[in-house]
Amino acid sequence: MIMRRLVVTIASLFFGGLAGVTAGCGEVCEHLSAPPPDPDAKPDPITLLPTAYLWVGPKDVAPPCPPGAPIPLFEAYADMTAALHKCPACACGPSETTCKGPLGWDAVAAPCADTAGASAVPFDAPENWNGICSTTAKIQADKMCAGSIPCAQSVIVQPPQATGEACKPMTVGEGTRPEPDWMTLARGCQVDFSDTPEPGECNVKYDSTGFYRLCKRLENPTDECPGEYSDRHELFHSSTDERTCSPCTCGTPQGGACTVKVGAFSDEDCGSQAGSAYASSDGPAICFDVPDGTALLGKTSESATSSPGECAPSGGEPMGQVIPAQPVTWCCYVSS
Repeated sequence: MIMRRLVVTIASLFFGGLAGVTAGCGEVCEHLSAPPPDPDAKPDPITLLPTAYLWVGPKDVAPPCPPGAPIPLFEAYADMTAALHKCPACACGPSETTCKGPLGWDAVAAPCADTAGASAVPFDAPENWNGICSTTAKIQADKMCAGSIPCAQSVIVQPPQATGEACKPMTVGEGTRPEPDWMTLARGCQVDFSDTPEPGECNVKYDSTGFYRLCKRLENPTDECPGEYSDRHELFHSSTDERTCSPCTCGTPQGGACTVKVGAFSDEDCGSQAGSAYASSDGPAICFDVPDGTALLGKTSESATSSPGECAPSGGEPMGQVIPAQPVTWCCYVSS
């Protein structure tokens, strides 16, 4: 099948009306009337797409298709601008706080009001203690310190350890992603062949919409424009949006606190309580008195209160860009 020929034209922004146009009509007609290529010959990339009127210029002054080529065929673009996108703000959910029972316990050979310089006997809890009744480091009844002083008169307990769970990252608000804009528009219009020109006539119609030249499309956009088709226009049909945001992350939890109720017992089943008090993770060691010389055979720690910690958010930074896509190159005839 003989490939349908189209007339490709470029409207100059610097020439108005018909100035300098009609003189080239004969040359254009010669190209239009050239015989079609041999279908068995090796394809010439410059002849694969014959004709269309092509206008190239600022998009806000693009004229409609001219009377000689009234059918819109395609639009392509160049000189893309893309505003920076804005990402939603990153935030972090609360950090749930858990309390690890205090491990440091001491029986002191003096009441709480007078422990300075008094003898102390370790009554520590085991490592990784869950607070359930523990019988480690037992102190038997009537154990004496410094000769004849009962070792168990009070108990000093170190603060518990607050542990914050990881915060969950989240986004707040909406980001913005402006559409890319093209400064240059190329408009292709198909020639109307309904009126067959008389022999010797030129079927390229000129009017006041601009200055036209014959242009053809390269099969490979990176090829060189050959011969007299030396006016090159590199255009794009679309764009690929590769804009994104860096992921939101949360730092180490800070500020969480907890309080536990600790108790010392004179039996191994933690049924006979000798004394108790509340210890806080963000407070000092606490002290509670016990009966002089009592046995200290068990201990417990029960969670009382906790307050969540906070994490510093990071991330949410704009990344990527808009990439021109579907490239096409048109080469326009330049009269020698």
